[in-house]
Amino acid sequence: MKTDMRPSIPTKTIALPAMSKKGFDIARSGFGLLFVLALLLSAACAPRPSIERAKILLDEIASAESPSDERVLANNWEAFDVLGAALREDPDSAECYGAFSTFLLATSDLDMALFTDPAIKTMIEYAGNLLVSVPPRGILLVADYEGYYLARYSQAIEGRGRDVAVVLIDLLRFGKYRRELTSRYGIFIPKDVAKKLSSDSNRKLLTDDSVNWFISSSGRPIYLDMSFPAYGGKPSYLLGPGRLYGEKISEDEYKRLVLGLYSDLYSFEEANKNWEKLPERVNSMVQTFSDGLPYTIAHWLSQGDTTAAESLATVAVERLPHRWRAIEIFLKLHPELPEKEKAKLIGRVAEYVRAYPNDRSAAKALDKMQSANKVTVVR
Repeated sequence: MKTDMRPSIPTKTIALPAMSKKGFDIARSGFGLLFVLALLLSAACAPRPSIERAKILLDEIASAESPSDERVLANNWEAFDVLGAALREDPDSAECYGAFSTFLLATSDLDMALFTDPAIKTMIEYAGNLLVSVPPRGILLVADYEGYYLARYSQAIEGRGRDVAVVLIDLLRFGKYRRELTSRYGIFIPKDVAKKLSSDSNRKLLTDDSVNWFISSSGRPIYLDMSFPAYGGKPSYLLGPGRLYGEKISEDEYKRLVLGLYSDLYSFEEANKNWEKLPERVNSMVQTFSDGLPYTIAHWLSQGDTTAAESLATVAVERLPHRWRAIEIFLKLHPELPEKEKAKLIGRVAEYVRAYPNDRSAAKALDKMQSANKVTVVR
């Protein structure tokens, strides 16, 4: 048996003087102060989220040649996380907006000559309104990159719909994106469905397969804007510029929800402030908020609920003063209005037609309004 051949080191016990309670308290407070100072120093030296970092990430997305590029799949999450964190560190929304608008210009297919500040702010406002249309823990399905980035910005910077999962259908083909959906939102797409989505080379097929799975099997409320067709056979509710699937809402709850959205939750500040300056494509986005009103109001009238129908029409005219469809409905519900008031409302429609001469539906509606109300305005 081997013995330990290492030399032994003699030890000597040293008696330390006893520390008084006062001395102990002084030492303890000193160590505590040093500990706090060390924490503050480490916090000051730790890397902070910066707007510059966000700009780099956004630039990498914009310069990527393919949606499957690793930078797109990774940065589409991190870029907006960093942008939101940078805003919380230094609340300069103008700098965050500048970084994002530059990024949007680089990735959008809008005509650059029409890519104005009012247009960008109105599109951000539109995306925020989509988000507040979705119930808590719901999913907003987005068909294009532009809409996806607008919604992510509205969440990160403006705090709209932070409990909503924003899902870009085009990225569902990629495993890394699906894994991130599971990690962030708890959305798990089964292997057989994932395999099918990965092999869908046709965009329409990918969209249909994705939407059908989310509505039928995700177990969550799903919101689709008007760029999607209505999916027949699946119960839905018309809410603002889109449809809500996967929810069971009573008729009274539905009426309260719609009136609440138009009265309080939807924001139209940018849309109204810049209504005559918007590119036609952006103007069409805003118009969708009034496009669904005739169907909703007609349905409520068929139920005999004139009060709810008139309330929605009144709110729509007040909050969307230059949207011709809202005015058209309001005039039909209120034939007793004085001629002067009718002329004022029809005059708004005439202003709209002058600003957007390519909107033929508005021009036809203007002619009908003038004829039905015996009012003539100068176009």
